Amino acid sequence: MPANPIRVLWLKDHRPGHVNKARGFLASLEQVAPLEVTPCDVHWRFPPLRHLVGRLSRACLNLPSRLLFKNFNPGVAFDLIVSAGGHTQWPNVLMAHRTGAPNIYLGSTHHFPTDAFALLPTTDPPHENPPFLRLALTPSNVTPDAARACARRHFPELREPAWTLLLGGDGEGLKWTDADFSRLAALFQAAAEKAGKKMFISTSRRTRESVEKELIRQFTGRANFVAGAWYHASGGKTIPLLALLGPAERIFVTADSVSMTNEAVASGAATVAVYPATGKVNPRHERQFRLLETDGRIARAQLAEETDLSSLKPAGGWRLVTADLHRTFAEVSLQRLKLI
Repeated sequence: MPANPIRVLWLKDHRPGHVNKARGFLASLEQVAPLEVTPCDVHWRFPPLRHLVGRLSRACLNLPSRLLFKNFNPGVAFDLIVSAGGHTQWPNVLMAHRTGAPNIYLGSTHHFPTDAFALLPTTDPPHENPPFLRLALTPSNVTPDAARACARRHFPELREPAWTLLLGGDGEGLKWTDADFSRLAALFQAAAEKAGKKMFISTSRRTRESVEKELIRQFTGRANFVAGAWYHASGGKTIPLLALLGPAERIFVTADSVSMTNEAVASGAATVAVYPATGKVNPRHERQFRLLETDGRIARAQLAEETDLSSLKPAGGWRLVTADLHRTFAEVSLQRLKLI
């Protein structure tokens, strides 16, 4: 372990999925070595410029930052650059150029040359050679122990395992109708009540508010319903998702959400990704979910009237997560970069 903390510049956009991915990755790194993290928000003056600058790549590295970004002056005294999300990609390369520090980018490189990055951790690398590092799961702050501990803090009286339903919305090529959401909620409720399981539900920013209101009406007051993390009703300040993952022995998640699916898997629960009746996912999404299914981490189901949610499992059986997978990859990352 290094004697001094590793000085990390964390370049942030404001998309929750990107922020949570980077935060989870940094938390994993901190289990391996002490960090001194400096967060820096990235605000493009003209967001369409990022695509042009991205295509030009290194040719723009000497442009003054003030021409491209608002209030961007993070300094240069860093040992490592970390970011996630397309808005942070070129600033990541820029700061690695200015500081001489290795850079980690969590996401797809698109038009960028891969040798602009020191490390590219991903669940879907094109090959196994550097700078790519294959991850078993998308980085997050979710582990089986963390989920159970959070659940105990929020639901100290709960002593029995539950089922949890995680709802997203339109995304990754998938389109959810009100009828799809209604059918999924009804199937979840019927299966949970038949199995005698307590129920939790979480909505997200992509879930339509009208759908959330109908779910609140449907589940409030039911004997087995414990709590809902209602995104719109709470103004986005709801129960932590981690608290709803902790008690769950089975989690059902709409397949549009890569991050929620990976978080459900990381909690150690048997996770079922449910697809709506219409829409076709993009190839990268399909590869990621096929790998999770092949590894025994998730089962997948197309929404239909006769779907039996209680019996779904991967073809090769379940291989549930039982430990913190993120720490292992954090250690490999720091070793690759010779920071430990």
